[in-house]
Amino acid sequence: MFNLKTILISTLASLAVADQTFGVLLIRSGSPYHYSSLTNRDEKIVAGGGNKKFTLTEKGALKYDGGKWIGLDDDGYAVQTDKPVTGWSANGGYLYFDQGLIVCTEDYVGYVKKHGECKGDSYGMAWKILPTDDDDDKDDDKEDDKEDDKEDDKEDDKEDDKEDDKEDDKEDDKEDDKEDDKEDDKEDDKDYDDDDDHGDGDYYCTITGTYAIKSKGSKHQYEAIKKVDAHPHVFSVGGDQGNDLIVTFQKDCSLVDQDNRGVYVDPYSGEVGNVDPWGELTPSVKWDIDDGYLIFNGESHFKSCPSGNGYSLSINDCIGGTDIGLKALGK
Repeated sequence: MFNLKTILISTLASLAVADQTFGVLLIRSGSPYHYSSLTNRDEKIVAGGGNKKFTLTEKGALKYDGGKWIGLDDDGYAVQTDKPVTGWSANGGYLYFDQGLIVCTEDYVGYVKKHGECKGDSYGMAWKILPTDDDDDKDDDKEDDKEDDKEDDKEDDKEDDKEDDKEDDKEDDKEDDKEDDKEDDKEDDKDYDDDDDHGDGDYYCTITGTYAIKSKGSKHQYEAIKKVDAHPHVFSVGGDQGNDLIVTFQKDCSLVDQDNRGVYVDPYSGEVGNVDPWGELTPSVKWDIDDGYLIFNGESHFKSCPSGNGYSLSINDCIGGTDIGLKALGK
């Protein structure tokens, strides 16, 4: 967890001296993007999930997550470009661009744009510079290397003993494998009736039914996941706004909520919410339940990410985020 009052006062006092890599956190109390990080959406820079790194060069150009540079297109959007664009600077722990930037809400997305180019709700944000995990881990890595050398010596001795044991175990394993193969063949030979097919292609859902979803873990213990009209593209974790999320499994392993809206996981930001109202997005598939917890694409770990005055649901890491599980309660 970052302490915003003390971050980088000494370690990043003068970024212009040499190339420096850091994270960015948007700050404006009361705005929907307060404590948001930045990510990429169709080559445009947007406020949302993710924990991307930025590199500021000594010439004042900004590179996005080790890839392309960041500049402005003809419509004023902050976009990724192939050539470096100067005008970026750092001062007092904050990042600046000489043409001025805002976050503009368009089609439920917070695009970073040039000041004065927004046709929707706009918010001037402070861009707080945050240290990367690499900076925090350098000293730890040195000590870890020493310990690893010691452990390697021990492991070398153990490996010699293991090889002798492996040969003895192989014969026992062969007999076990034969029995397992027989059982697997029985399952493979089963016919799937169309009425019972809960999947698409070779993937089959194991779960059906309707469930209420509660967060579990840390400060969000058993708080409801909420859908809020003001930001349907991302669900809230807890809070007083919106309605408790209730989902129903579909045959293709997608989810629909109580309003018959599909559930969508944004592949760029990682945000979990509803599909868009215009039908351009399709609900995400490969949802399931394991040991009472909702899982997506085999993963049960979700994040509660600071957003506005509350918390949003994501599958990606985020600055200031909290690990949570999603408890599925049958209705």
